[in-house]
Amino acid sequence: MVALLRGWIEQAIRASTLPDPGKVFFVMASTVGLLGGLYFVIEALTSRSVEGAHAAMRLFFPRLAVHALVLFGLYLLYASRLGLAPF
Repeated sequence: MVALLRGWIEQAIRASTLPDPGKVFFVMASTVGLLGGLYFVIEALTSRSVEGAHAAMRLFFPRLAVHALVLFGLYLLYASRLGLAPF
């Protein structure tokens, strides 16, 4: 059900007159909003591994830099998948 709704929203956004970067951000935000209900299940399953990754990365990079890099990578991935210009 969530995948069908997400697909419909994605098609509507792609057909809109927003510039490409706006479309990418809007699709990312709608995905987060639709999948927010699954957050608690996913958090319970992955909390230990995320904590371990944060501890390991803290030795090399500040936490904010790691999150910024991951978010930027996701942005590029979404832009590529949607066939839109990222910049």
